[in-house]
Amino acid sequence: MRALRAQDGDIIVSWLVRLLLTIAAVALIAFEVGAVVFAHLDADEAAREVARTATVAYGASGSVAEAQDAAADAAEERGVTLVTFELEETTLVVEVERTAQTLVLHRIPALSEALTRVGERRAEIGA
Repeated sequence: MRALRAQDGDIIVSWLVRLLLTIAAVALIAFEVGAVVFAHLDADEAAREVARTATVAYGASGSVAEAQDAAADAAEERGVTLVTFELEETTLVVEVERTAQTLVLHRIPALSEALTRVGERRAEIGA
């Protein structure tokens, strides 16, 4: 039988450190990609909800100003920014913006456009 030497322990520790670093890197990449995907999906969902809220407020009051206030409140609750609120004849156009909350990617200026998603929704409010 061969006797254990100090080098054998160093090899195991080195292997464990590399394994932990690899797992941490994979977890960070998964988190960053997940945050971007979630932001893109959530922007569309938030736009739908904000437009629905504005439509209901307009139907109840008949006031575009009250509908816009309701849309702004709904956008704030969802954590998005209300970019556009327009009434085109009988169609309400709502655009909201959502930026991915990342740990690393937001520090890279070239990626700022990829981290931000604008969701748009059009809703008929009647005549």
